[in-house]
Amino acid sequence: MTTNSRSRLLCIIMLVADVILSACPVCGQVYYVDANSTGYGDGTTPEITGEHAAWKEISEISGLQPGNTVLFRRGNSWRQSLKIEVSGEPGNPITFDAYGEGKKPLIDLSQLQEPELADWRDGCCICVGSSTSNVDYIRLSNFRLKGSGYHAALGIWDGTNTLTGNDANGFTIEVNDVDVLQSYNANNGDISSDGFSMAGKAQAVFYNITATKCRVGDWLPGRTYLAGERVYYENIGYVCVETHISTNYFEPDKWTSAGYAESNQCLTLHTSCKAKVYRARFSDCCNAIVNTAGTYCEVYEMCVRGAHKGAVLPSTPTDEFYPVSYTHLRAHETSLHLVCRLLLE
Repeated sequence: MTTNSRSRLLCIIMLVADVILSACPVCGQVYYVDANSTGYGDGTTPEITGEHAAWKEISEISGLQPGNTVLFRRGNSWRQSLKIEVSGEPGNPITFDAYGEGKKPLIDLSQLQEPELADWRDGCCICVGSSTSNVDYIRLSNFRLKGSGYHAALGIWDGTNTLTGNDANGFTIEVNDVDVLQSYNANNGDISSDGFSMAGKAQAVFYNITATKCRVGDWLPGRTYLAGERVYYENIGYVCVETHISTNYFEPDKWTSAGYAESNQCLTLHTSCKAKVYRARFSDCCNAIVNTAGTYCEVYEMCVRGAHKGAVLPSTPTDEFYPVSYTHLRAHETSLHLVCRLLLE
């Protein structure tokens, strides 16, 4: 290639790049969130001071477009819900991930009280879409979550297509290396303690996820309990309050044996949603995975420990549950509960 040819080729490349950048000036933009930041920057650098300093709070995240990436500093924690309401595009997703060194960033709602929840989505550590909207082409990676006990630690909803009757856009939500450390609140009576929850026509793929303590809270001495609340007490197991009680010691005559509430699973699928799960580790829960009518789930590798009622419980015979990778799975240990354990453990 001659020098002139190289020059012309370089000019063409530069012209194409200029057209692309001018058409979408913020595509590929990376934003940073650091709890140590002063909170006065535009989030475009990992610096903690200055006009381009990292965002300090989750509530500062705004103006996202397809191709953007939001990075949360490792070792930090937040007490705010991450509500994702903007979609990416095919080949140009919006990505939420971690940077720096240390433990994965933590979103901790475990101490929230119901009066703090102005919106039901405030009870989710991470909320993708809503009951009246849908969000597509999102990647979530490297988070630790402590749920509120009011809603799932990570919720994915596709309400728009459910309301209109349209089909979803495919498996456009990707969840990687997300750990639910607990999904209950020791200060409330257990409303919804799911780890991961999907509803509507949402479709998601999960890679290497873990969830534990998706259940009611432990009994706390001196706490006031109301009739109907559920609690876990040492070796007795899960019990239900018969009458209003406030005591420093456990009184067996004021409790009755009880199972879980409706939502105490590591992964729950509602309505018409679909999921593919590649490698999951679930423990200390009611059920590992529960499907409601019309849902679809494929599981490729799963290790379950301490599932009190069963590892997998499809709600009706019409639910579709497929343990695909028999290389790593044993299945159908009973007719009602599909128990899958990772043989490599």
